[in-house]
Amino acid sequence: NNIARWDGLGWGTVGGGVTSTSGTAVVYSIATTQNGEIIATGDFDRAGGNPALRLARWNSNGWTPIGGGANATVLRVSRTDKGNLLFG
Repeated sequence: NNIARWDGLGWGTVGGGVTSTSGTAVVYSIATTQNGEIIATGDFDRAGGNPALRLARWNSNGWTPIGGGANATVLRVSRTDKGNLLFG
């Protein structure tokens, strides 16, 4: 569902991935936090079945939204040297 992981032997999903209730979901950018969480941005409104408007975080246990999400498609996420996340 628009995001996958490689375990050395094959491809698998990441917690059910991301989807959209209004059309096709797209992940435009992925980054990792300093503690290994995955940040996904793009054009979607659900992550792992949970509401997540264009911004979501995977922590090995499940997906959670980041704040209230974004009001437009998020094309990029980057992490600074100090660990801050920048979205654009």
